[in-house]
Amino acid sequence: MENLLRFLIKSSSFLLFLLLEIVSISLIVSHNNYHQSVFLSSANVVIGNIYETVNEATAYFDLNRENALLSRENNALKNKNSYLLKKLADLKPNAIKTDSTSANSQFKYIEAKVINSSVNKQQNYITLNRGSLSGIKPDMGVINAKGVVGIVSTVSKNFSVVIPILNPRAKISCRLDSSKYFGSLVWEGKSPSYGSLEEIPHHVKIFKNEAIRTSGFSAIFPEGILVGTIRNFDTSESNSFYDIKVKLAVNFQNLSYVNVVYFENKKELTEIEKSLNP
Repeated sequence: MENLLRFLIKSSSFLLFLLLEIVSISLIVSHNNYHQSVFLSSANVVIGNIYETVNEATAYFDLNRENALLSRENNALKNKNSYLLKKLADLKPNAIKTDSTSANSQFKYIEAKVINSSVNKQQNYITLNRGSLSGIKPDMGVINAKGVVGIVSTVSKNFSVVIPILNPRAKISCRLDSSKYFGSLVWEGKSPSYGSLEEIPHHVKIFKNEAIRTSGFSAIFPEGILVGTIRNFDTSESNSFYDIKVKLAVNFQNLSYVNVVYFENKKELTEIEKSLNP
């Protein structure tokens, strides 16, 4: 208290000057229309800038919540689309064998959040915040709004680990958009933005920036999910296949929310395929 009194006494002249300045400005503004308009205009600019800064800060801190809502909405729309495709297939059963969309109607989607991931290792992994209690099982595909992410490897009650494309163990069956020829996309352990498409023979016509999509030849991914685009390609006399560099569709350095793909009839498909190889 004594320090406060000493400060007030010591600064009394300055405080009196400041008070008189405020009173003078108030009198000028209140009795002069021009000065009043200038003051209000300046005040509006300052207040507007403050509001804008506050809104930007609020939007930034709400971004994670908004992303979660968008991911949940996207997942619901995917499931609704599968349901409608299934209903459509039921209405025209004779088209089931020829309509590829009817096969995709058998897929469901489970929303999950990435809680841990790596991109700079030889064996990269992604951890999700959902596990068996949410219906996730090993060998389920994982995608996001951009394209293919990877395949579920191991699952606990509340968590699951995904082998992403950025792992040499992952091998995704893909097809070319134009010719429909299919091959395997692999990662060579270098850039997190690029992979390689193998097993495409030289006689097939391919194009730069051509889309590479899932082939649908397994119960892991629906047909037609984007994997990436051809960045460049080359031929080798010692090899009858192209060397194709693929720009991956998913940005693994900024991965947040994903959808785990569930194939309803996977058990039936697995059993009938096993019966061919007893």
